[in-house]
Amino acid sequence: MINNGQHGMVAQFQDENMNGRLTGTREGFSNPNFQELARAYGFLNVHKIESESELLELSTAVKKWKEGPAFLEFIIDSRAKALPKNSF
Repeated sequence: MINNGQHGMVAQFQDENMNGRLTGTREGFSNPNFQELARAYGFLNVHKIESESELLELSTAVKKWKEGPAFLEFIIDSRAKALPKNSF
């Protein structure tokens, strides 16, 4: 999962089409704890990657994974844009 700490695609649309009125996308927005949620749904291998060094450490962790599903949460900058995008 790619987590930018907001409803990113909606916020991007609001920035571009609604004069930056960010209703319900950034201001006052919060995510659940996705790692706890993944564990509750039975994921045995749950990781949160917030930096390049953690990504490199993950390659070592993969060798120790248990059988079963894996959940990876990648934290990215909230200013990252969803590209490419269609414009009709």
